[in-house]
Amino acid sequence: GTTFVANNMAIAVTGNTLPGTATGNWTNNGGTFTAGTSVVTFNGTTQAIAGSSATTFATLTIANGSTTTGTTAPTVTNFNLNAGSKYIHPTATAIVPGTTKTFDATSTYEWQGTGNFPSALGTSFGNLIINSASGNNNAGGNLTTVQGDLVILNTAGGSYGLVTTQNTTVNIS
Repeated sequence: GTTFVANNMAIAVTGNTLPGTATGNWTNNGGTFTAGTSVVTFNGTTQAIAGSSATTFATLTIANGSTTTGTTAPTVTNFNLNAGSKYIHPTATAIVPGTTKTFDATSTYEWQGTGNFPSALGTSFGNLIINSASGNNNAGGNLTTVQGDLVILNTAGGSYGLVTTQNTTVNIS
């Protein structure tokens, strides 16, 4: 599979020429990936975005059948989860990646953080798994629409609140 490794290396993209499809892991250990307007599609079975440095993507797409774990949370302008894809958000970062988020109704987003669910107001999730293994946690009013299944796991004897007094509606279709 394809593995991108950036160790004190700079990669600049003009237009949408790199790298197209990644079937392996994407690891950034201090290099610079300048995305330009490129589209990077993760198209392997099980992949990771990892490393000591976050990568900024112009457009990041997780393809059908691919499960990608954002061990190092990426910065993304356009984040797409295609039908049948899965993205795992294993850290308690404050935001769901993507300025613009397009999640297919049959995609899956799994959040494994603790505390408040990341800011996702206005995001329409496909299937959503909240896998939070630490005490009492909540969506903090940041969750508004789930088009498929909502699964809450591993609250470790605590509870998980979906709404707040400011945002009292969660739409689950």
